[in-house]
Amino acid sequence: MLTITPCTNPDLDGLACAVAYAEYYNKTGTPAQAIIFGQPRFEANFVINHFNYQLPPNNSQPDDWKQVAVVDTSRPDGLEPSIKLKNIIEVVDHRLLSDTDAFPNAKIWIEMVGAAATLIAEKFKQNNIKISTESATLIYGAIIANTLTLQSSNTTNRDREIARWLKPQINWPDNLTKKLFLDLEDMKGDKLLKTVQGETFAFPLNNQTISIGQLAMIGAKKLVATRHADLVTVLDKIKKDFRLDWNFINIIDVREKINIFFATDPAIQALLSHIFKVEFNNNYAIYPALLLRKEITPLIKKELEK
Repeated sequence: MLTITPCTNPDLDGLACAVAYAEYYNKTGTPAQAIIFGQPRFEANFVINHFNYQLPPNNSQPDDWKQVAVVDTSRPDGLEPSIKLKNIIEVVDHRLLSDTDAFPNAKIWIEMVGAAATLIAEKFKQNNIKISTESATLIYGAIIANTLTLQSSNTTNRDREIARWLKPQINWPDNLTKKLFLDLEDMKGDKLLKTVQGETFAFPLNNQTISIGQLAMIGAKKLVATRHADLVTVLDKIKKDFRLDWNFINIIDVREKINIFFATDPAIQALLSHIFKVEFNNNYAIYPALLLRKEITPLIKKELEK
């Protein structure tokens, strides 16, 4: 049986890809199962709970994972360690930065769309295969979350077309999109640390270990104003816990359509100021557009390689 899995602690895009791609394979004659490792992140849990869906059961063991397809990732470091890289036969992703050489036996499928789930949905649409309401709902939510309501610069016409195709097939209330993004109520007390920790990924870049935390929310300016000291503490703790050379938080406000870069290290501030032409004041800088971490990382890599 083919095992389909995203990275550990997946976001909604990874979860949607795993569930829908397993459905696609089963409906086209290949037995497949979706497996989720760790705990899904905020927006994934929100959609699952809202629609009373269940996470795919994980009843198998590492010895059963003879053929694996990984979705919404193309780096081995975020995968469940028990998965053998030689057993991965397919990689589906939508990122510029990847480590495809780590998968010697895999068919690589990487295309630059806003959500990897768009690629999976296209297979249903192009082959005229009926998609279940659950998979359609998860994919629609993934596209909305990953493209910041179809507003981010990585949004493509393919994402928009699939969103239009899926919307009539699901029951997605108009007010649900707003609730998909964090607000201050979601981050009271120590929830701020836990939320940023869950949205932090450490990766090597130019012989350094770097992480970018990310919050997609409503009310970013108020968060920075009211929780400034807590954000500093969060950055310091994550840097220590992950043994990072440097880190910062990318705070996205989907209502105001701005990014706030929050960083305490002067070297990081200087780097971000140079790349994005912003000015830091009191550890943060405002960028007048929407940028996702997956768009920021290649720009930082390019600058560090100069």
